[in-house]
Amino acid sequence: MKIISQTADEMVLKDTGGFADFILNIILFSIFVGVGGFFVYAYFFLLPVPGFPKDSVSIILGSILIVAGSWSFIFTKHNSVFVDKARNKIFLSKKSLVRKILNEYNISDVAKVELRKTWRQQYGSPYGNQNQGLNFTSQSNQVLNVGLFLILKDASESLLFSTIRTLTNGINVNGVIIPVGVQNKESLVAKQFADFLNVPFQEVAPPSIGMGIGVAVDSIGKILN
Repeated sequence: MKIISQTADEMVLKDTGGFADFILNIILFSIFVGVGGFFVYAYFFLLPVPGFPKDSVSIILGSILIVAGSWSFIFTKHNSVFVDKARNKIFLSKKSLVRKILNEYNISDVAKVELRKTWRQQYGSPYGNQNQGLNFTSQSNQVLNVGLFLILKDASESLLFSTIRTLTNGINVNGVIIPVGVQNKESLVAKQFADFLNVPFQEVAPPSIGMGIGVAVDSIGKILN
């Protein structure tokens, strides 16, 4: 997410991907449909050949790839937010190739802006069991999920933007995952957005390095005792 424009009374935010995301979707669509189409073509015109019998696996797999690629390309949504202080309105637009959804909120109904960061290991730790005391790892399969939410005064909430990023480094301390080098770009944008709305800003972030050190110290104390 990024701020596209801002005046005294108006602000526009959009997904950060833009044209690059569109090109990536086209590439993925081409790969899925191309590979899926090859499996379907092979079923009808190439198989059987020695070592590859003609069975239903190829056509089923090919159909799944074609449907998955087409569905992702057609229904992937791109969000944008328009704030108009003069009208006391926040407009959330969710647009795909075939559909556009427009949600509307009153600025006066917003209690706060909340940025939630959670992260996880995508494939698990490759260096031993996470339950075996201290276990430090540095790897490239840590995934950070970032969500920007409007929290309304009636306790309901609305997700404005969602971002997934792969982190380059992470530390696992006694089962607690500590991110290393997490960028604060989303935090700065979210804080500026909340300040523009003149509402409180709250960030729910993963454990910090300081917290990780505290966990490590506690773990060492338990081992020594």
